[in-house]
Amino acid sequence: MNTLVKLNTFDNKGVFDVNFNDEIIIPPKSQIAFQSCSLKRNAARLVVDAFNQDFQFQVSNTAGLKTFSISHDTYSKLTRTHLFKQMIENANKQLSVDNAKELGTEITFFLDDDGKFKYQPAHRSYGNAAKTNQGDYLVYTGLEASNTGGGELKKTAGSADSGLLKDNYLFSKIKFVNGCGVARCKIKEFVNRADLADAAGMGVGLTTHINKLTSGTIEFEDLEFAVTTPANVASNYNIRHPSQNHPNTFKATTTAIGYSGANHNSNDVFGIQLTQGQIKIVVHKNGSNVILSTDTHDFNKVYYVVYFCLAPAANNKIKECRFNIDPLHTDLTDHIEELEDEAPLAAPAPPRTTSARTTYKFNFPNETTAEYFGFENVNHQSAAAVNQFQLVAQNIFSNTMDADNYLVEMLNIPLQSFDSFINGRMNLLAVIPVSERIIDDNTGIIQYEPNTPYYISINNLNSLSLRNIRLRILTADHQQIITDGLSSVNILIKTPL
Repeated sequence: MNTLVKLNTFDNKGVFDVNFNDEIIIPPKSQIAFQSCSLKRNAARLVVDAFNQDFQFQVSNTAGLKTFSISHDTYSKLTRTHLFKQMIENANKQLSVDNAKELGTEITFFLDDDGKFKYQPAHRSYGNAAKTNQGDYLVYTGLEASNTGGGELKKTAGSADSGLLKDNYLFSKIKFVNGCGVARCKIKEFVNRADLADAAGMGVGLTTHINKLTSGTIEFEDLEFAVTTPANVASNYNIRHPSQNHPNTFKATTTAIGYSGANHNSNDVFGIQLTQGQIKIVVHKNGSNVILSTDTHDFNKVYYVVYFCLAPAANNKIKECRFNIDPLHTDLTDHIEELEDEAPLAAPAPPRTTSARTTYKFNFPNETTAEYFGFENVNHQSAAAVNQFQLVAQNIFSNTMDADNYLVEMLNIPLQSFDSFINGRMNLLAVIPVSERIIDDNTGIIQYEPNTPYYISINNLNSLSLRNIRLRILTADHQQIITDGLSSVNILIKTPL
């Protein structure tokens, strides 16, 4: 004898927990089969409006919680890349060089190998290109670092006196930080050459042309941002940046070189800052800061730090060549991180970084948004003050649930079934061989009925008397699904003759 049992649920996680007024008797050695199902798979969309647009994070105890927003829109798996890009850019725009822990930090959001959402605010302190301990990720051409007098960067004796960038430069093979950082240097020695027409000048820049850096064909025109001293110590700084009227040439500024003598504490510190979503060319003088240019940062661009000295070492030397590389770069064993140790300029001093421990925090706008990203709680923070932090969701990110098939698991009827995914027995009633990728993206409806019911033995030596039947539908990797509206599953129970 066969018995048809129809189960319905409005539970949005694919769980059926059905009570019956009439008793269902299952005799010993009965069998059960899956007959059909109909359910509407949730499209896993996040609707963002004024009530859930704001996310909060903290990477510094002194700076506290900072807020970034995402645009009002409906986000689905088709727009996941756009969503993550927004979050990365808008979070990093909140970081400021004026906070020591935020300086050197880059924030990213991504999916790990398990398809789970991860928030990672990574930090790395400066490197110093004017010292010899930085490793082979720094490439020197016609320049050399020396630890003399606390470190210096200078032209190599006998190198080409051409005035061309390709003959006297160094660069980092690891990209510049894409969150918040600096690339700067301090004038150590500046003596005019006998003939002011001879090649001279020292400075720092950013470029996207890594191929030209590695091939030795880099030119000044390839620097998107740069600041340099001129040939004459009594002249003003020259700069390059995208928004200037003539982007292919250096532009003279009205800011004079501040040089008080060889290795003098009050000599200028000058360079480039990435702060609050802007790239600024800045000169730190003894007692004041001068911003020479400000441009909106394009987070899609990958920049590399370049230093250069064009005149012989007797004329041009720079020191404290501090720069921030990508803190998310993991294949790095010989980078020596530094904190400032030089005598500072009179206030306001150049921004300083720190590797101090901090309490990291990340807060979602509300429970619905947190659940969409795979989290069970809205507010999160590190268990203690730590140097580095990662936040990983408990569940798979909603928009990645592209299941090749679904599992129907009985929760209160024991079955003789096994699943190699868990390397053991489970009460598996059926596998629905339907790929979510081919479901109508507008309706999300899954309907399945096997050609022939396949009966599975129930492990009941005695009769079962049921008024409640429970089952659930899972993805192939045993993750819960999200459904909309009414879901139905039909099962058949066959009793022995």
